[in-house]
Amino acid sequence: NKQYIENYNLGTQLNDVDEVLIVNNYNFDAICEGMMSVGCQKPKMYDSFNSAYKYISQKLDNNSVLLIENDLSDCYINF
Repeated sequence: NKQYIENYNLGTQLNDVDEVLIVNNYNFDAICEGMMSVGCQKPKMYDSFNSAYKYISQKLDNNSVLLIENDLSDCYINF
């Protein structure tokens, strides 16, 4: 389906990212498969935003960049 394809494509664009954390498993398979297709490490999955943030906040420093992506834009709903 279109949602899977777009999330897969998102995963293929993450090859220059140091680490990917995914909250909940709704689109995990599609993103993970896209990432693995371009040689990325498998992303870590968390059950809640709080648990993911607790993990990543321990790794951040003044030179870190953290991007929090909520979801694909609603423009993808009506293809």
